[in-house]
Amino acid sequence: MIQISKPLTGGTGSVTTGEWESGNDLDTASQASAIEDVLDALVTAGIVSSHVKDDSLSDTTKMSNRTSFTILTARKEAVDHVIDVVNLLDNKKVMG
Repeated sequence: MIQISKPLTGGTGSVTTGEWESGNDLDTASQASAIEDVLDALVTAGIVSSHVKDDSLSDTTKMSNRTSFTILTARKEAVDHVIDVVNLLDNKKVMG
């Protein structure tokens, strides 16, 4: 499952992925490695300035093994689109 946080202004946004405690198999998967691969490719392409991965997040009542990615771009519109692309990796939304 992927949760997004789009910025109101500026070029910094974030996505968090992890394993849902309930739901079907598609809900419970983490997409951390796929997100990191996409972000690395977008850094190489010059669309993303950098990204920071934090896999030390505490579990919540709904999500375990959480990983957060902070994404930095030059403009708000760029980070919005990057988050939209990353959100396509969400198994629940794409394959559910």
